[in-house]
Order: sequence, then C-alpha cells, then structure tokens
Amino acid sequence: MSERAMQQRVELDMNVYEAAKMRVREIIQTFDHVLVSFSGGKDSLVALNIVQEVYGELGLTEKLKVIFRDEELIPDDVIKFVQDIYHSGKYDFRYFCIPLRSDPNRKHIRPIPGFAITDWKHVYDQYNSGPITTGYMKGRKCIITGIRADESLMRYKGIIAKKNKSYIASSNEPDIFLGRVIYDFSERDIFKYLY
Repeated sequence: MSERAMQQRVELDMNVYEAAKMRVREIIQTFDHVLVSFSGGKDSLVALNIVQEVYGELGLTEKLKVIFRDEELIPDDVIKFVQDIYHSGKYDFRYFCIPLRSDPNRKHIRPIPGFAITDWKHVYDQYNSGPITTGYMKGRKCIITGIRADESLMRYKGIIAKKNKSYIASSNEPDIFLGRVIYDFSERDIFKYLY
C-alpha cells in the first residue's frame, strides 16, 4: 500500500478535527519552525486555535509564532479583531504592513500602527512576502494557513494534486512550506468548531 493510501486510510478513521490535529503534530515534528498565517477570518482563526491546542497537548511552552499581513484593503472591523489578538500577548505575533503592489511612494490607505513591521526594501504582496516574514529564522519553516479545499475548485485541485501529504505544499522558497491542516473542513465544520 502506498504512503498516500495509508495516510488516507488513517484519516478516514477520524473526523476532520482529529485529522487536523494529527497534521499539526506531524508538522511540528517535521519542521524547524511553525508559524500560523492569520488573516482575521474564520478559517485562519480555526487553524490558529487548533495549532494552539496541539501546542498545549504537547506541552510546548514557547509562544506560537503568528504572522499577519495588512495588505491595506482589509475591512476595519477585521483589522480591529487582529489587533486585539496581537495585543493579547498570547502569541509571538508579527504584524506586517505590506503596501499594495503599485506606487511604493504613496501613503498607506489607513494609518500604520506603531507596532507594525514596515521595514521593506521592496514592495511585496502575499505571494512573495515569505522571505521577509520568516527571514529571521534559520532552517525549514512551515506556515500554517486556513485554506480549505471547498472554497474554490482551484484550491481543491491545488490540494489534491500532490501525491503524498497533500496538506503540506512547497512554496517559491526552498525552505518555506505551507501547511493546510484544515483543508478538508467544510464551512459547517468551521462553524461547528467555533460554536
């Protein structure tokens, strides 16, 4: 039996919540650094909380690393929610203000908070900011996201295209990987977890 078939068989014997926790444990054991990319949305909130649960279960005492990228067009209510979590002190939280890919000399759409990381040498977007958001760490890094396969056909195809461990994807950088630990959650699963 192939590695993928064995993995699928194990995951069939558990619910999506248990499978997500199993994936987080494996990511923690596999990578030098684990981060959660937090957008302020419901899916990334679930991913963040599940990773925090596993940290607790494993007795890990270091603060979970969290990154947020303010790409300027995020609604003010979401920004307030993210900033509340940032200020909670619960996480090793890095708050990046990334200008939109346009004129880097124009002013930011909203005031940039004093705690935001803004030391950009170039204009970055969400697709190529990995080296900046994780550059201070040596070794292999896995950035856990709240991506779910049922959000779009493109996401579904991107997730199932990988033969083994479809929940870990490579990136444009050789030392940065993406962990999609809740990829098989439905929207109902998300709300059930939050409830």
